[in-house]
Amino acid sequence: MRKNVYPKGKGFWNVARIRRAAKKFKYRYEWRKDKSYDAAKRFRVVNDKNISGHLLNIRPTRRNWSNKEIIKIARKFKYKEEWRKNHYSSYQASIKQRIFPLATKHMHLMGSHYYRCLYSIKIKREKKIYIGLTYNFNQRIKDHLKTKRFCKYKRNSLIIKKMSGYIHKEKAAALEIKLMKEMKNKNYILLNTKVGGGLGGGTRKWTKLEVMKSAKKFNQVSRWKEAEVGAVIAATKGGYYKEATRHMKRLWKFKWTKEKVLKDALKYKTRTEWVKNSNGAYWRANRQGWSREATKHMVDGNIFWTKDKVLKEALKYKKRIDFQKKSSGACGAAKRLGCYKEATSHMKKYINQYDYRTTN
Repeated sequence: MRKNVYPKGKGFWNVARIRRAAKKFKYRYEWRKDKSYDAAKRFRVVNDKNISGHLLNIRPTRRNWSNKEIIKIARKFKYKEEWRKNHYSSYQASIKQRIFPLATKHMHLMGSHYYRCLYSIKIKREKKIYIGLTYNFNQRIKDHLKTKRFCKYKRNSLIIKKMSGYIHKEKAAALEIKLMKEMKNKNYILLNTKVGGGLGGGTRKWTKLEVMKSAKKFNQVSRWKEAEVGAVIAATKGGYYKEATRHMKRLWKFKWTKEKVLKDALKYKTRTEWVKNSNGAYWRANRQGWSREATKHMVDGNIFWTKDKVLKEALKYKKRIDFQKKSSGACGAAKRLGCYKEATSHMKKYINQYDYRTTN
């Protein structure tokens, strides 16, 4: 294996080495993944024409799919939606290359929560039949064959028939009831355990009473959300979420109540001080809309630094490092106004952790 040419550590890099490393790449996005790019940022030469002038800012074009490759991948899937979810790039390519109808020719139609198809499962040589509706015919039949109702029969002793295309759920429900009545009139025993016309759990409507019943089964909000998220959404939209979860255990509580936030704010004279020193109270106030009330007593912390104010502020500190950390505004203004040397002439200069020297 080839050894890494560029060892770790900032000391290795210089402008010449960065230039040599950058020349190996054609695109800027490729160079960004290399360590030489980080070094270029430190040396501030990322946009230097001699270093990155040859790099292209565009990405190379997407993979060119051949028609054969697309069709080969499409054959792995039974449904269009399944193909789209699992292999989006070839799916999109089929649309662009106008072979989508050809690639999906073998695929089955699949309904939705709004469109269902009717089907029947009849037992041979017996007057027994099951009539149902579904939005995924093949999957539904597979599920049926695993149930106690049908697992006792062999596959060849069942007549499985798709009785309609995917039609609107209301029409499908009405047609199911009609077919069930017809079968009863012909003296068939219906294997359905429920009355016809049911649309399944996918379209369940949560009333307040059902939500409350659901909530009573759980002691924790997290458990309720995992099991019956539909009920949680209905409670939130209906405005009775607190009522539904009143009996449930809270594993945590908000640290910052309004009273605590206002009390914490009183410790500080400016917003800046509060932001730096409060442990989340400032951000909680902002989120809950309490910031105006909390900062009523505070003064504007912005100071217009003149030379006199800078020199006066600087006298409070014996070390340059303290001046820089504790009064960064005055320190920055001193550099801006050209009086930094004068302001720090009485201070000790930080050489290392054991050695302080005066600037004189």
